[in-house]
This record gives sequence, structure tokens and C-alpha cells, in this order.
Amino acid sequence: MALQLFAVIDIGSFDLELAIYEINSKGRMNRLESIVYNIALGNDTYEHGSIGYELLDSLCEHLLKFKDIIKGYGIEDRDIKVFATSAMREAKNRIVVEDQIKVRCGLSVDIMSNSQQRFLSYKAIPLYLEGYSDIISRESAIVDVGFGSVQVSLYGGGHLKSTQNIRLGALRIQAMLDRMAVHNQDYRLITEELVDREVEDFSAYFLAEKKPESIIAVGDCTRVFAAKILGFKGSGAIPAEDYFGIYETVSSMRPPELASAFDLPVGFSHLILPIAMIYYRILATTGAKMLYITGTSLCDGIAADLGESRKLIKTDHDFKEDIISSARELNRRFRPESRHLQMIEEITASIFDATKKVHGLSKREKLLLQISAILHEVGHYVNITAPGTAGYDIIIATEILGISHLEREIVANAVRYTTEPLEEYGGSEFSKEMYMIVYRFSAILRLANLLDRSHKQKFMGSNISVKDNKLIISIDTDENISLEKGLLAGRTSYFKEAFGLEPEIVVKRKR
Repeated sequence: MALQLFAVIDIGSFDLELAIYEINSKGRMNRLESIVYNIALGNDTYEHGSIGYELLDSLCEHLLKFKDIIKGYGIEDRDIKVFATSAMREAKNRIVVEDQIKVRCGLSVDIMSNSQQRFLSYKAIPLYLEGYSDIISRESAIVDVGFGSVQVSLYGGGHLKSTQNIRLGALRIQAMLDRMAVHNQDYRLITEELVDREVEDFSAYFLAEKKPESIIAVGDCTRVFAAKILGFKGSGAIPAEDYFGIYETVSSMRPPELASAFDLPVGFSHLILPIAMIYYRILATTGAKMLYITGTSLCDGIAADLGESRKLIKTDHDFKEDIISSARELNRRFRPESRHLQMIEEITASIFDATKKVHGLSKREKLLLQISAILHEVGHYVNITAPGTAGYDIIIATEILGISHLEREIVANAVRYTTEPLEEYGGSEFSKEMYMIVYRFSAILRLANLLDRSHKQKFMGSNISVKDNKLIISIDTDENISLEKGLLAGRTSYFKEAFGLEPEIVVKRKR
């Protein structure tokens, strides 16, 4: 395999970064070059709600410089990825900013949802942190301290258990302090109170029965903090007690003193106390004994995802399973695991596979259908008479690690229209593509639920195939399936309209 080159541009809240990567013949990813410019878009967004034109001009100017550098490497357009995070995501004028970058720089920006951003950040960890699989096999937490927010993801047994976003990133805290015109003597006290309130709430709701043994620190601002304050150029580990000692030293210093003592980037000294305090409070609250440093950035994660999607890189960790685990955790908050849920997952997957030639959907859509099947009953906890609407509200209001906001909309609407009538296209807010995905997902879910209306899993292990414009559901059983046949007789029109296939049950008696 020849060397593969990628260019990744991260339009962050505090700075703008270009990273150039190569993947060699052994599937090893190397960062060849990293260039960072301090353009604090987050200062405008978090304080004023939008990105000013002066910052936009500066942003475009530096992006054009990045393009010249990328051109020098001979990297093709398809291997250039440009991402933006919370500063652009939360800006009122994000559409204007995105358009100007396209017109003036010829670059298309992918504005990531928070769950996408964190998920991609995690993808680089196994490549850089030695012993990652062993660490998350025990109770542990990945704490991603960003400029706009903090993501805490709890792991155990090698699987993601839960994830939660706290809107209290380093730059957001600093913007709040600036608005309050905090005096020197109040700086540490107010920062402590801001952080403590959020960490205490998180602990009360999500750490009641979980005690992480270790914390894995990730995030773009964490990388600079770890290098300058903790002395890590790459990955490593520091005992919690040692970290507490460093924190006491750092927290006693004012930003100008920190800048001088640690040779910090311009403007970064004001962010040190919020970053240091967030990790301090999480370590103290959880009682974790070790803090692991990854030295990775969002750019690293995006490059790792690119390499993985093109089958150039392999990791031991199954990140797809993290997405599914995140959905299962959400379901467990509202509905217990059940044999019914297992059957719905199995049947929906079988219908999807059997009808591939009809729907033409991808593996990614199959994953979204599985998530829809896992979450299809969460609304019953809130409103048993209108579970579709309640389920929609729950899913939209909750992050599912690894899927975009648009994908979450698809899942939420598939759950909603499993029990509610779907409007004809034209009176809908969906795009045609999204409408058809929701239509087909809800049709599959309706049919799967019909086949387990009794919740006795009579059709577990059934064989599903397509023949002569029919969806044949074959089952070897001695069970009485009169209920399911009766229901099917009068409720096939929705599925038939969505797929052009008539569902039919074929029973083969065991004896």
C-alpha cells in the first residue's frame, strides 16, 4: 500500500489548526505537520452570540494560507476535511460564515454536532494511549474538556455505559467571568463555584453507582494544558495525588504569572484555571486514582476516522458498539431490557437485509434503524397513550454519542411515526431523502411490533425473504399465531406503500 496523505482543518473555539497526516504501509498514522493560529471565534460566539466580520476576515485569510500548504503536499480535494465545532455551531450567523468560507476559500465546512465531535475525538485514543483497552475494561471515564463544554463518558467492561455533556468549557467560563468583570481576589472563588455546581449536579445524576478508577483526559485545550502545565509532550499518566499538588500551585497564580512561568500561547493563560479546576473537581468527586493523558486532538480523531473508513487503519476497539451502547443506556433510563426488545432488533435487521434491493440504504442507515429499534418504546415511560410524541421529545433532547443531529432527527421521527400517522410528503418539513428513510424505518418498526404484539417472541429466529413482490416471513413453530395473522391481514398497506411488498406469514410446524 502506498503512503496515504490527509489534511484536516479544525475551526475551533480558540484556535484554527491544520494537521497533515500520512498512513504508511503498516497502517500506522503519523502527524507530519501541525500549524495552529490563535483565532478565538468562541470569544465572539459565547459573549455576543455571533462571529464578527473582523474575525471572519482573519479566519478566511488563514484558511487560504492553509490551502497553499496543502497544495504543496499534493493532497487531493477528497482527502481534505474541514470541521467546525461549538463556536460556529452556536453562532447565530453560522450560515453566513459557512457560506463565506465556501465562496472566499473554496472549502466546504462540516459543522459537527457535539456528539459527533466527541465521538471523533475518541477515535484517536487507541492509536496513542498505550493500554487503552485495559483501562476501559475497568470502571473509567473519558473527560473531554473543550473550550465550549465538557463531555464525560463512563466506561466499564470495555463498553461505553453513559455519556453526558456539561456546558461549561474553559472559554465559556472565561467569557462569563469577563461579563461579570471579576476582580482579582474573586477570580478563583467564582471559578470554583461555577465548576462545583455543574460537577455536583453531574455526580448526583450519573455517578451515584459508578466509581471510575481512572480518568482519561482528552480535548484540544487539554492537549496544550497537559504539555505546558503537566509536562507531557505525548501520552502518559499522572497519579491523582500528584495532580492535586500541581493544581494547588497553578490555582494560586494569576494569568500573567502563569503565562510567564509556563510560556503559554497568547490568551491561553486565562483558560488554565478553568481547565485545571474541572479535572481537579472530577478527580476529587469520583475518587479516581490516576489521570491518563492522551496528547490527541480532534484533528487526530478525524484523521483516524478517515483512515478507518477507507480500511487503512484498524483498532482493537469497536466504536460502532459505543454508539449502540449509548442508545441502550438511554433506553435503560426509561424502559428495562426485555426479550421483546431483542426480538424487535432481530426482526428489523432481518427485514432491512431482505429488502436491500428495494430500499438501497447503507450500513449507516442500518445502524440508525437498530438505534430506532432499541429506543422505540422509551416514550411509554412518559405517556403511554401518546408514546410516539413522548419518545420523539426524549430522543431529540438527549445526545447519542457518535451520531449527528440530523441522524438523531431521523431516529426520533422513526420512533414517533411507528405509532402515529405520517403526513404525506409536501406538508412535511423533511427533505425527500429524510422523509423516505423515516417512512421506511417506521414501516419496518410497525411490522416488527405487529409480529410481537403478544410479547411472546413467537417469531424469534424467523427467516425473512423477498419473492414475487411479497415479503415472506417463514417460521418453524408450534405456537398459535392466529393473533399475528389476524393483525397482518388488515395492517399491511403502510408497509406495502413504503416497499411495494406484501408481507405474508408462512408457518412450518415443528412436528
